[in-house]
Amino acid sequence: MTNLIGNALKFTHEGTVVVSAHLSEDGRFIEVVVEDSGIGIGPADLERVFVPFVQADMSAQRKYEGTGLGLSLVKNLVNAHGGQVSIKSKLEEGTKICFTLHVHTPDEESL
Repeated sequence: MTNLIGNALKFTHEGTVVVSAHLSEDGRFIEVVVEDSGIGIGPADLERVFVPFVQADMSAQRKYEGTGLGLSLVKNLVNAHGGQVSIKSKLEEGTKICFTLHVHTPDEESL
């Protein structure tokens, strides 16, 4: 979650960053949402954001620092815990990243 919030702050020069979480109706999953009103990501780049070492702006004169590993690591960690990650974004409007994680109950812990 630190990476997602850090990205939202880094790419939002003016506007908002909102972090929220809620349980699914059946109580089995928690959904965490990080949404910003930052620079956004174009459709072509959106397909590549989870690829390791790839960033939306791969040009030599990138304005933003980073290795391109953050979102790949987020996706791998969430998937390893049985969750899912999704992303929606529009250039100049912002980005919304959601991830879900299974909520373990005391009954499941004893299995």
